[in-house]
Amino acid sequence: VYTHILVAFDGSDHAAFALDRAIQIAKQDGAEVLVYHAIKHSFRTAKRIPFLFLPGDQSNQYDPLAIDQEAENQIYESHKKVAEKILDKAQKILDDAGVKGKTELVENIGPVDAAKELTESRGIDLVIVGAKGIHGAVERVLLGSVSTGIVNHVCCDILIIRTACSA
Repeated sequence: VYTHILVAFDGSDHAAFALDRAIQIAKQDGAEVLVYHAIKHSFRTAKRIPFLFLPGDQSNQYDPLAIDQEAENQIYESHKKVAEKILDKAQKILDDAGVKGKTELVENIGPVDAAKELTESRGIDLVIVGAKGIHGAVERVLLGSVSTGIVNHVCCDILIIRTACSA
């Protein structure tokens, strides 16, 4: 019997299926559900980075891939607004289902570390996550998927939800 369920929710179909399964288990066991969405402030900030491969005066130019602090903050605030809408959707789903639960926006930390911290600090005994989410293929290659990261770093029961399997 589970009492505290954590759901990673990014608004994807897999996350919606994970939330549906959490609702089923919460109704069955009388558990509370905490739905979280993590956003990490990870943009490059403009700094004077010398281009050692350029001759003369050009060696002290700004990095052309960097953005200034104001633009970085605007991008972050935009991501935060989207995250809040995603969590509003999740809260409505919980409320409509009649399940006791709440949502939480976790800032400045990735979804795997957020799951680990929330699990340890909130007495979570089950984490439910979709097999895939909105994170792209490049991130999965470089960093590993969120579901794999949760399996490897969170110390409680974990349920990974797939929307469909292909033969």
